[in-house]
Amino acid sequence: MYKSKWVRKWAAPIGMASLLAFSQLPGQLSTVNAAENTSATVQVPAKDVSYKNVLNSTAAFLLQQVPNPSFGDEDYVTDFARASVPVPSKYYETYYNNLVKEVKSKDGKISEDVGKYSKVIIALTAINKDPRNIGGYDLVKSMYDTYLATEKAEKLTNGNKFHFLNAIDTKNYDLSTESKYAEITRTKLVNDLVKDQFEDGSFAWALDYGSDKDSTSMTATALAPYTKDDKVKAAVEKANDYLGKELGEQGGFYSEWAKGDSPETVSQFIINLTSNQTNPKTDPRFVKGNGNWAVSNLVSFVDSATGGLKSGLSLKIPNLMSSDQGLRALAAYDRFVKGKNRIYDMSDAAESLKFDITAPEVATANKVSDQTTIVKGKAEAGAKVTIYNGSKLLASTTASTKGTYSLTIKKQKANSTLKIYVTDASKNKSKAFTLKVADKTAPKAPSVKKVTKSTNKVTGTAEKGAKVYVLKGKTSIGKGTVNSKGQFTVKIKNQKANTKLTVYAKDKAGNKSNVTKVTVKTK
Repeated sequence: MYKSKWVRKWAAPIGMASLLAFSQLPGQLSTVNAAENTSATVQVPAKDVSYKNVLNSTAAFLLQQVPNPSFGDEDYVTDFARASVPVPSKYYETYYNNLVKEVKSKDGKISEDVGKYSKVIIALTAINKDPRNIGGYDLVKSMYDTYLATEKAEKLTNGNKFHFLNAIDTKNYDLSTESKYAEITRTKLVNDLVKDQFEDGSFAWALDYGSDKDSTSMTATALAPYTKDDKVKAAVEKANDYLGKELGEQGGFYSEWAKGDSPETVSQFIINLTSNQTNPKTDPRFVKGNGNWAVSNLVSFVDSATGGLKSGLSLKIPNLMSSDQGLRALAAYDRFVKGKNRIYDMSDAAESLKFDITAPEVATANKVSDQTTIVKGKAEAGAKVTIYNGSKLLASTTASTKGTYSLTIKKQKANSTLKIYVTDASKNKSKAFTLKVADKTAPKAPSVKKVTKSTNKVTGTAEKGAKVYVLKGKTSIGKGTVNSKGQFTVKIKNQKANTKLTVYAKDKAGNKSNVTKVTVKTK
């Protein structure tokens, strides 16, 4: 959810973590006030952007996509926990319980991939659970064993190393004191990453893959906790100098696959800079001459209809991976400017968890009549909007990122009572907004029996309860009310033969029927 209610709910610092399979980059980082890192100035000010709106809408989009998390949804669980996103009260317990079932069913061996263990450990740490005892299994030890097995198979990559490093750094997990794992130390992992830096400052997922900008940022993020070491600090600065030179005029990085800027690459870049206490908005290396910068580039990928992020500006629908990575980057930046814990410093995990127990505000809607087929109004952005007639569901939709909605319904009977409810992603339901269906349908023209010159009344049938009027020319000569059987009698004075009379009905809502023309007969 987002818009006004989300702003109220998200009073806690925002911090997201939702990256693709090789993009999980936590670190044991001490909190540093961002103000200490704003000494660098730029000649052209960076554009101001409403990044919080995009952060909130993207979080709402992802929460809708993953309402019941299980094994495999670690990125999203980490996102919401580190972002202090208000989630349903049982959201994290649902994930945890599902994971325990998976771990037990696999006898503790949930993967052969170091990165997968890293994701799980990070997610568990983010929700304040201990990964060293999940259903009786120690997943940290399982990750160490998987690392050794991967190394023995000669398949170890730098990606494995920074995944591993990030996981153990979330809460200082360390098994290197055990003889079996004595060679897997932080010092060795950091040195291995630094020595594999290319001459231009870039890094690679694996050396035989060649360098890429994503891996460069991800490596720099993993090294961030260790920059008190001059050698490590120099490597990170060299990497960021390289990335600054690669930054395009739109403040992002070109992708051949996307045939344009990549939201994923710029997301990694933002996480890297904020993890290393570098302000992407003020450092002159990273603000273009036109004022574009990394965050302004990232928010340009938002899909206004859903709130998610697209993987390309020309695409029509959002992408889960782009939304995931982008959300984490925006959250990392938000935490940075607020001087909060860096996104992968999970020493504040317990206090970061928030739960949504607030119902959405009552919806608004336009007036409806028995001719209405579209009901429009306002409701909490991203929330589900439903309309009922009694217990019958007429239609449902999702409110747009701007907090508007449109429901298509069949015509309803006049005087019916319709109720509109708003339900947020946490299943909190608003009070009903009640609508009375106005009567805008004119009665049918009255059916009139023969009138003769000797008749002193006009009789016939018309809509029950309606008023019937008899006119001669423009002058009313009588009126009456249709009874419960649909019959009426209107007393009039005798009229001359061939006199032209008009008869019409008007219902209680004031709708007027077509006229029935009557000619007075001789007999």
